[in-house]
Amino acid sequence: MKIAILCALFFGASNLSSVEAQSFRNPMHSQTKTEPVVFSFVRGHKLGAGYNVQWNMGTNALVERFEVQSTYEDPNDEYSNWYTVGSVEASRRQNVYRHTDKTVLPGVISYRVVAFMANTRGYEVSPFFSAVIK
Repeated sequence: MKIAILCALFFGASNLSSVEAQSFRNPMHSQTKTEPVVFSFVRGHKLGAGYNVQWNMGTNALVERFEVQSTYEDPNDEYSNWYTVGSVEASRRQNVYRHTDKTVLPGVISYRVVAFMANTRGYEVSPFFSAVIK
């Protein structure tokens, strides 16, 4: 994109409407074919040598399981590598879930939760949150 702008300025083009920045995908996206699952919150705190991730669901009637994912890369970059650090089975009796990541290293780590639907091949990705581990 920078090259296109520099060429346009160099060659004297006054109309730059064809040059547009591409926006990043929204980290909260749904691939479900039914009513989307709603994450009320995703948060965490230090717990011993690990980090505890906790999330709440507005409704979890269609969820089969959850995967907790983490990255030390930029969480806003769609090409960041997210690694699954744990899996939690969904329960009809609760809507607050937690998982402790015992493999944390010092640095800035970001977490998100992926909810996999029971009857479809869809999924819902929660917003991420970041924490500084010392």
